[in-house]
Amino acid sequence: MSKHIHIILVLLCLASGVQAQETPTDDGCMPPLEKLSTNEQHEWNDFLNAICKDWKKQGPSGNNPALTFKDLNSERIVVGADYNLDDSAASHAAEQYDWMRVMVMYDATKRLGDIFNTVANLGYHVVIHATFQPGGTTQYYVYNNATLRHIMSLESPMSAAIYADAVARRKQVPFPFDDGVTCTGVNYCNHLWTIHLHSDEPLDAEYDPYILCMAYCAGIVEEREFMNYIGMDGTTARFVITAVGLTDTFSFDFSPAQLLGDEPAIDIDLVGRRLAQTTAASLPMQVGNGTWESCSYDQELKMLAFTTLTDELTILNNQGHEGQYKIMILNTLMMNPEQKEFLEGMAEVGLGMEFRMQSRTTRRTSTVTITPDELRVYLLERE
Repeated sequence: MSKHIHIILVLLCLASGVQAQETPTDDGCMPPLEKLSTNEQHEWNDFLNAICKDWKKQGPSGNNPALTFKDLNSERIVVGADYNLDDSAASHAAEQYDWMRVMVMYDATKRLGDIFNTVANLGYHVVIHATFQPGGTTQYYVYNNATLRHIMSLESPMSAAIYADAVARRKQVPFPFDDGVTCTGVNYCNHLWTIHLHSDEPLDAEYDPYILCMAYCAGIVEEREFMNYIGMDGTTARFVITAVGLTDTFSFDFSPAQLLGDEPAIDIDLVGRRLAQTTAASLPMQVGNGTWESCSYDQELKMLAFTTLTDELTILNNQGHEGQYKIMILNTLMMNPEQKEFLEGMAEVGLGMEFRMQSRTTRRTSTVTITPDELRVYLLERE
């Protein structure tokens, strides 16, 4: 777990401590085909027969693979895909069964779109006989109509590779994903990559389970290279989390910018709101001459806002001297080890603090604002 994620968990733990003081299938992505009328069925079928007849006369299309027409009936088309690879490439192709199964069809549909569009619209499936060396062993790949249409919808070789990975992972589920975590499903559809994770052990009751799961997923986004490939495809990554003893199912989406590291993986606004809720549950609390009555999150300022009641003299003395007063507040908080760690966590996440003070006896107010940058500078100067 990265330091960034660890700090968030520590921060939320300290805030609560103040109180004490599917496995989706291929066809799950594609909608069902519209039913063709009898006339439409005959017209499309005649058109496909004519194309395949011409294809058969012309012989193989292209190379690596050379695509050839083999057979056609009322349910499927059979195509040959003959590669001319060296020993190492052929061996690699044979080992990467699911990757090659997707890539062979992806390449065929991009090169012979008129044929496969017709096959797809008719609701037929596809059989490909693939060889990776002259005279080599033939691989037989079968694609149902939904899988055919799914592969045809892929926009780039990277999309095809992500889809192939999801296909391979689905065959393995459930499988160990991390210590105490099992993957129960993976899917890729319409630029949404979804993984289902289940914690085999109860979550630490010391932490907010939602933030705990979000931080875990953000750690995966920050640390695993595969997330970058998903981001480069313009795809959103969705984590669906369940856990032993947890009645809720949590879902977290990470944008391509977050996957690529262009934006923080952690949603600072979500952390701020949760942290404010946790802190507010422990209030009111006496701090120096004042009482922290409530805590809320100011999304625009990225700050925890504390409503504070204090005496009139403190308000009067503070006016015009807010800079000195904010240092006094920080120095006071730093004297307590837990509050010091709380401040360090706030700075690491990028949150500031604002104390909105009001006199207990009059309407006189004063506001002391500590921005995220000011908090970071203050802590750096004390190192």
